[in-house]
Amino acid sequence: MYPLAKTTENSSAFDWFNYDYYPDSNGHKFELYLHEHRTKSIKQLIELFEVLFSEVKDQIIIGQSKVGEEWGGFCMDTWDMNRQENNYDFSKLSSVTIDYLNLLLDSRIEFDYRGFCRCHDWEHFLRVILGAIISHKAPYSPIFYNISSDYIFYFHHTFSIGLFYRKQNDAVETILEQQKRNGYTLK
Repeated sequence: MYPLAKTTENSSAFDWFNYDYYPDSNGHKFELYLHEHRTKSIKQLIELFEVLFSEVKDQIIIGQSKVGEEWGGFCMDTWDMNRQENNYDFSKLSSVTIDYLNLLLDSRIEFDYRGFCRCHDWEHFLRVILGAIISHKAPYSPIFYNISSDYIFYFHHTFSIGLFYRKQNDAVETILEQQKRNGYTLK
């Protein structure tokens, strides 16, 4: 099975979310941070994801930070300033970007794909994209949608997960309960 798979599902239910400027969304937001007095790592951020979303992973679809962006352009060093287009010459890319592009190749996702995906190997996918986000090779996280529970979330280079939701519901309450139970910082 491939790490990612294309899906025909989309985020049209999220007309309340402002992709151009997240704070202008017609909803609510909070951020969850790793424990403050610990050394932070990608492994711990993956563990936070597992604590919060392990029971709903099969409900999550993934899209780029702006609807219609190419999956291959996730990392900034693919952009060729002179030609004003993406350049996927591996000899000119960072190892983090190469890892990400190999993830797409392994998943049979074309670099110019603009749709949504489902994940079948969360550990591998998160390790790769978080490496790009934390190292600042990717300017923004993909957006993770839980359509049935009406929320989205994303990762931030500050080792946090931001969550936007239209209105309080049982799924959001469950996430907040997990946050309290596990002592993660809420802001």
